[in-house]
Amino acid sequence: MLLEFGRHGSNVALGLLLLVAVVMVLSGVWPLHVWLFLLGGLLFFASEYTYHRYAFHAPPVTRIPFILKLQHRLHYDHHTDPNRLDLLFLPL
Repeated sequence: MLLEFGRHGSNVALGLLLLVAVVMVLSGVWPLHVWLFLLGGLLFFASEYTYHRYAFHAPPVTRIPFILKLQHRLHYDHHTDPNRLDLLFLPL
């Protein structure tokens, strides 16, 4: 399961961005400010909750088939089959 998690496209992209950031901090190119790190974490969790609560659990938009399909792909299908990792992560 962990290998499957690590091979998902969006997780690979996020891992590479994190690696670049760590290298930049360690080399002194990008100074590390703890307050920026904490602010980033706070903003991430706030946006994650907001999107999950209000966008992903919005009532289905049945009059626009494309939006309905997107809603199912991005979230509703995950609740139907929570063990499918391709439904857990957003597509790259």
